[in-house]
Amino acid sequence: MAHHVYLHNDARAIADRAKNEVVQFYNQNDKYPDSLSVTTLEIDSHKKIGLYYSINEGKPMLFYRVTWIPFETYQLDFKALQWIQHG
Repeated sequence: MAHHVYLHNDARAIADRAKNEVVQFYNQNDKYPDSLSVTTLEIDSHKKIGLYYSINEGKPMLFYRVTWIPFETYQLDFKALQWIQHG
């Protein structure tokens, strides 16, 4: 159990960093970035937690894998700035 808690906390920290940097980019540029390349995250961090970002018609999507349940993700609600679990 402790290992899953560690994985969850590590994944959330990486995802929160991506969230914060995407929101900061939006606040500075009045638009969302085209990719996570504007963040300071290393590409290995994206792969490690299954972090995915896209933008379609100005609407961003950011999500990452749940660490203990296959095929489930946490997706960012950009209005509330909260992670929502989807399965």
